[in-house]
Amino acid sequence: MTQMLAFILLLFAAIAVATTQSTTIPRLPKEIPPGFEKLLPSDVVRQLKEVHENDLLTAEEQHQRIDEIMVSLPEDVLDRLPPPPGFERLPLSIRNELKKIHRDKGINWRQRHEKIRSLVSELWSIRPAQVQKTVKPTTDTAIDRFV
Repeated sequence: MTQMLAFILLLFAAIAVATTQSTTIPRLPKEIPPGFEKLLPSDVVRQLKEVHENDLLTAEEQHQRIDEIMVSLPEDVLDRLPPPPGFERLPLSIRNELKKIHRDKGINWRQRHEKIRSLVSELWSIRPAQVQKTVKPTTDTAIDRFV
């Protein structure tokens, strides 16, 4: 589950970075993503909420801690988590690659972030029309709500 949350967070962060060409990492919202509380064990929900609500952490520290929590979750738990909005409209090969990156326990948050950013940037340059239909860059995106 943690990996899926990390996956969702990183996907949105990567899309935000790719669409705005910004290197600023956004802070997490105060709430965990919708549906996660019902699907995750209560101790994991508590840990996630603590990170989301902690104003003393930098944005990078928040993402790093969420990644550590998500990477520790079993695959079956991650499989039950809802994907981010628009995820199902991405090409299957991209969805599979994003899942693979998010579930890679051998890399840290920064490496995961860079791999996802690279993949999304590549997708954006190859299939801009399809991606733009899936994720419309605006100032109020799903990224703002989940990252």
